[in-house]
Amino acid sequence: MRLHKVVARRVASQQQQRVYRVQRSRADYRVTVADALDTLGLHVTNESDSWEFDIYWGNQLTDHAAFLDPRLAPHMLVSSVLGLMAETLGDKDFLGHALQLCAAQHGHAACDFVPPIYAMPHQAARWREAFKQHRFWIRKDKKVWGSAGVSILSSAKQLPPDGTSYLLQEYVATPLLWLGFKHDLRLWAVLTSVRPLRLYLLQDGWARVAARQYDADGLDANLADACMHLTATYCTEAPDDSLRLLRTNLAKYRQGLGKTGARAGHGGTFDFGSELWPAIERAVLRTVLFAAPLLEGYDAMLSSEGAAYRRFGFLSLDLILTDEGVPYVEEVNTNGFLMGTRIPHGWQYTLDAMGVLGVGGYPRRAEYAPRLEAALASLCDVGGDDDQPEASREAADAEGAAGSSRPAGNSRPAASEARPSRRFHCAEAELEAAQQLVDESEHSGHFARIFPPSSREAFEALGPLAEAAAASNVGALSVALAARLYGGADEATRRAALVAEQDETAEDLKRWDWYGLEGHWRQAKAAVREENRALMDSIRAARNLPAEEATVADLAEEPGESVQL
Repeated sequence: MRLHKVVARRVASQQQQRVYRVQRSRADYRVTVADALDTLGLHVTNESDSWEFDIYWGNQLTDHAAFLDPRLAPHMLVSSVLGLMAETLGDKDFLGHALQLCAAQHGHAACDFVPPIYAMPHQAARWREAFKQHRFWIRKDKKVWGSAGVSILSSAKQLPPDGTSYLLQEYVATPLLWLGFKHDLRLWAVLTSVRPLRLYLLQDGWARVAARQYDADGLDANLADACMHLTATYCTEAPDDSLRLLRTNLAKYRQGLGKTGARAGHGGTFDFGSELWPAIERAVLRTVLFAAPLLEGYDAMLSSEGAAYRRFGFLSLDLILTDEGVPYVEEVNTNGFLMGTRIPHGWQYTLDAMGVLGVGGYPRRAEYAPRLEAALASLCDVGGDDDQPEASREAADAEGAAGSSRPAGNSRPAASEARPSRRFHCAEAELEAAQQLVDESEHSGHFARIFPPSSREAFEALGPLAEAAAASNVGALSVALAARLYGGADEATRRAALVAEQDETAEDLKRWDWYGLEGHWRQAKAAVREENRALMDSIRAARNLPAEEATVADLAEEPGESVQL
């Protein structure tokens, strides 16, 4: 069976994945990522610039040529996806322009998952038209950390002087409140592949709560109140309520969400697990889907040039809910910050992210291998078991319909999934993708695969944005395989359990480490600052510029780190 050869080659490669290298310019790479890789049995390379590694974790590369470096060998796993940061999701300009293109192609309703963004000043005319419909806008400088360079305005008179480059994003002026306070959500996602697309979302998140209660009726007077409108700001007037953090799976968080607006007459609170969370997943997925065609094109180019190493992206997304429970992704950080032990459950979720990626291998593979083989036998004309007779294929069809190999039972998928209407040509690329999809899904911990979805109905509900991601043979096979193996009640039960309401744990009750002063964080951050300062000194010396005097700013936290997740 050709699948056996694929697995044998992957196992051999993973057995050799024992050496890692992390980028040294961020404390979370030095602490959280390095500690997690150590825990999983890997060893750091002795030299910070060595290419003798199996796993590299650092910032997204932006130079196209860097992705084609001949030293990037096929066995390597690298935390970078071509185009992800500089040309798609990590670029704030792109989000605005892509949204406008999306609406022009598919209509506003299909693309209503990110608040409208306008790049100023060249889109001033378009913004003025939008301003007639919406009064409140948040100004963001294009390249800033955290809350720096952010302000809220309600008048064209508040715009910066002509010639200034900045962004205006529609401000969600009627947010869903938590006990009367504005809050937003920080979410983690792992993009394991773009061709075919595979995306996993952590089935929990962190609500960041503002320090002062929200006053929607007095917006014109309080727009400058950062303690009310910004969630990542320390408020000296309300120290006990500043920088609060709650996991979204906690009963304490969910029971504090109130229904307002048109839903006020219904009373009570939103059902987070069945109403809000599915909507959040769709908003996150659609945000990635509308960037997927460009990412897929870049990936095809790299493959054609011989770049055979695995590429992935770790994303942290900022999302806000309206008072009607409608989620909007406000920003995507393509170099997601891994706070680890600094935040509740951050360490376990970091290990789970690495489990999806197979950093420690996929030890449960033998448990689900027969089901994967049966599913491929029923889905593939070529590439499953080439020597399997038709009678055995029919038996495999019945076995493949049994559902997931997870231990919750053996429920069958819906009848519509019992026998596929299409059979696929499964060459080695298709077999590799199928194996990877199932490996990741079966080792996802507190993450869950949101693309391809686990049912054909869920895929079709995503509309035209999803169709492009399944246009290729390998993409369509991935959609069919996910529905065949994970379309039953067992997977639905498992997913529901991941977002079930929880009581606070000891980790939740502990004040999270705002400034990174515990464990190895203080030392790592000091080292980063010192190395960055030395680098700047060397650059100034090379340009014959005088050395800078140390200032109070040099002693501050890394930009945005103290209050970013």
